[in-house]
Amino acid sequence: MGTRTHKAQIEARRAAGKVSPEQIRANKCEQSRQRNATRKAKRRAKAEQLIAQWQQLSPREQLQQLDQRLGRGVGAKRQRARIQEAIDSE
Repeated sequence: MGTRTHKAQIEARRAAGKVSPEQIRANKCEQSRQRNATRKAKRRAKAEQLIAQWQQLSPREQLQQLDQRLGRGVGAKRQRARIQEAIDSE
């Protein structure tokens, strides 16, 4: 069974009567959970990286970034207000 894919191995075992449909379903669910956990970890790492980059910007640079992404004064009203408050307190 060395060169067969995992799916082919399961099918071969099932054909030999060694794996029940419930076991196959449970195995597929476990594989899906593992893939989802991997994807979730990658997304979390990317989010942490973006947050760190954002926090390194000065309030004025943050406001400029929002203007570039959304347009001048468009959207993110509360965030813009917090940033403006930080700029005013400097």
